[in-house]
Amino acid sequence: MKIQEDQLKPVEQALEEPKRELFGHQKFCQLKNLKTATDLALFSHFSYKNQDDVLEELFDEEERERYRSLDESINIPTIKRMLLFAKIEKLITQNRVYKPIWKCQLCKVSIKGTISQRFSHIGQHEDLPCSCFIEDCDKYLKTPTSLMNHLQKSHNLMESRKYLDRYFPPESFVELCDRKDKKTHLRHISAFFECAIAGCNFMASTYTFSRHLKGAHSKNIKNLTEEELFKYKTAREKCIKAVKEALPEYFPYKTKIEEEE
Repeated sequence: MKIQEDQLKPVEQALEEPKRELFGHQKFCQLKNLKTATDLALFSHFSYKNQDDVLEELFDEEERERYRSLDESINIPTIKRMLLFAKIEKLITQNRVYKPIWKCQLCKVSIKGTISQRFSHIGQHEDLPCSCFIEDCDKYLKTPTSLMNHLQKSHNLMESRKYLDRYFPPESFVELCDRKDKKTHLRHISAFFECAIAGCNFMASTYTFSRHLKGAHSKNIKNLTEEELFKYKTAREKCIKAVKEALPEYFPYKTKIEEEE
């Protein structure tokens, strides 16, 4: 299913409390404990609205003092901003065959692709020079891509190219990587499964689950409980089976092709 523009409200409409700082949420995003992050977001939300009665209902005095201290030291995004981010992440995860498109809020240029493309575009607006690190070169560029081009053209960092034929001539070719590439190519059959951790709705593949587990939950597979491990293995086997069943449809074996001819 292609991501439609009307599935995502414009950012301006989705954000509440526009006077709050919209940037610099790194400290909040780095909180490892999901409950702490959720409670802190709720505290910040109702504190900003001066709804002390709600805060007293949700948190005891000790918790209120602790979250008040954190609220003063950490820039916390709004509830609606977090919900919008979660919605975008879910849409991107479920539609990996499509590349997300973002519109720059300053120049309205559409940027397609991963976050690295957005980082590169930011260099067109912000004075974030990528200084050349070669001694006695005072050149600086606007984007990492421009810096790489400068290094290649001005400092001959592609010297190794002239040795390419010595070490990897055409005769050194072995074969095309077959098995894993085929399975990766079959992403459009939606062979994803929900994270085994209770309360987490991240849709993982057999290749991304371990990375997600470590990054989002500070765990690895051997740290999972019996229930979580069973859920993970069951979902993983189901995905592998789906890929194996779909493989001949997209990559028919040679004998099958000959039979059809």
